[in-house]
Amino acid sequence: MSSNDDEAEARSTLGKAWWMAMSGMFADWRAIEAQLISDGFPDVPQTLTDPAIRAQVDKVCDAASRGPHHPRDDGEPSDEATIWRVIDDEHAAFWNRDFPAYSQAHSASPFEQWLAWIRVGGTVMHEGWDQIGTRMQLDMRQDPDKNPYFAFQFKRQRSTLRVASTMAWATYDIIYPTSNLIGFHGPSTTHEVRILEKLNGQWKIVLVSIMDEQQGQTDVPTWQVDGTGRVVEQNYAAKLHLEGETELVVRGGRLQMQQVATDVRLHQLIKWCASRRGGIMSAYECRPLIYDPGNDMPARVWWIKADCGKVFVSFNDPQLAEQRLMTAATTFGLSPSQQRLVVSIVEGLALTDAARRAGVQISTARTQLQRIFDKVGVRTQPALVRVLLTSGEPG
Repeated sequence: MSSNDDEAEARSTLGKAWWMAMSGMFADWRAIEAQLISDGFPDVPQTLTDPAIRAQVDKVCDAASRGPHHPRDDGEPSDEATIWRVIDDEHAAFWNRDFPAYSQAHSASPFEQWLAWIRVGGTVMHEGWDQIGTRMQLDMRQDPDKNPYFAFQFKRQRSTLRVASTMAWATYDIIYPTSNLIGFHGPSTTHEVRILEKLNGQWKIVLVSIMDEQQGQTDVPTWQVDGTGRVVEQNYAAKLHLEGETELVVRGGRLQMQQVATDVRLHQLIKWCASRRGGIMSAYECRPLIYDPGNDMPARVWWIKADCGKVFVSFNDPQLAEQRLMTAATTFGLSPSQQRLVVSIVEGLALTDAARRAGVQISTARTQLQRIFDKVGVRTQPALVRVLLTSGEPG
């Protein structure tokens, strides 16, 4: 098994440990470790040996077992207080996989709407309670694990509530408590809207809208920046990456490249991406920044992208590279084996490591690389990466 496979299994085991802690059913890391071993998860003792991970797991277990941290008003509540309680109850019912409680918060009417954009699944639209309720029940049956940690320990920010007679609308961000959890990659944030109607004297939800960017939840080091390159937010992977990074640095709160020419190009691309968010509908654009370290070292690739009205810088994003390489493979007529080799090169692997990954001799990899050079019309790996990743890019 490769080291990448080992790392994937460790992440899978650690991820399962976090979800078990969030369920509120386990007292501490020892109880979780025993259950993971019983369930046959690999390398459990190694996964939970870090004292920092154990302490964080215990902290989550304790928080999940304590239930709501939001105070409840036992007096005669105002419309505003009642509406936020309905929204809180719906949120808790979803994460605790409690369909009757979830239904209670809704009008359960034919005119209900459920609209969402989820990064991993795209746009979702459901209309009428028959459809919404049926799908929610199916969702809860397929994934029945309760998560009181997310149900009760969240923070609500940027809240707005407007009430007019029998109608109300609320907008807010939900911040889930993952920022400091080892193995996560940053905060988990959703942007949400609820429209409610007062039916028979009770406030009920008639529209749900959710935008779930999850930019922070990726293994790819990612920084959100403003138009000047100032870091607005960075994920956990980015923090780890900077510990060993020599070319990209954060100086005075801004991302900078050590090499002057590369830094100029970085900020040109950041400024260009920032200009793409001026309209009412945000554009999606991305451009690679390719750095040649010299001395026959593999090229390094950063991506600057405009997405969801924001600007992001990421390092070595395989998903973005794959999209460009698919275009380049068609343009230059690369064979499947040649495509596999260029993927490794774009990821920054040395040719020996790329050959090992492909299961071929280094001499075979050199021959393949020379044929790729001939097809693309370049003579160095950095030049190859630059041409492949900008293939089909508008001028």
